[in-house]
Amino acid sequence: TEETQDEQEVNKEEITTLTYSSNSQPFTEEVVEAKSEEMNYSIQHFENYTLVAEEPGVDQLIFSKDDGLSMQIEVVNKEEATFEQMKATAKEAISAIAPDNVKDLDFSTILTERPEILNITGYEGVVDGEKVVKVVLERTNLIATLTIYDTPQADLTDAFLQMGLTIQ
Repeated sequence: TEETQDEQEVNKEEITTLTYSSNSQPFTEEVVEAKSEEMNYSIQHFENYTLVAEEPGVDQLIFSKDDGLSMQIEVVNKEEATFEQMKATAKEAISAIAPDNVKDLDFSTILTERPEILNITGYEGVVDGEKVVKVVLERTNLIATLTIYDTPQADLTDAFLQMGLTIQ
């Protein structure tokens, strides 16, 4: 019935869990919503992560058990920059961090599964055994650049990405 579909739509908007993959294992955890103190966005994140303002225009989502595992978040309104500009800046930054070890990431399934994400691109660099991933995603009202700091042992890149996809 129509009512059931409406109820399903409401339930979709009230995501209370997110699923991610780490070390080839799926995990589903509850999320809480946080609003940026400095910028005009909200994010859903796992309970063992903390959102903090790092500097003007930059927030940090930090894994509570290891603050070396984190995601830097920069959000701009679409009047301030284009997706292509942000994509070029991300590619330059990752190339400067890991000049000899950059790979493009394929997020085509995200575009298929998440119609609210208009564009997404990403790059991964490895420096001294640590992973740095830059992701640029576009929604109707904003463009977010995510910089994920991870290690192969922790393998929380997908967890950070899933949380980052909830930015709005």
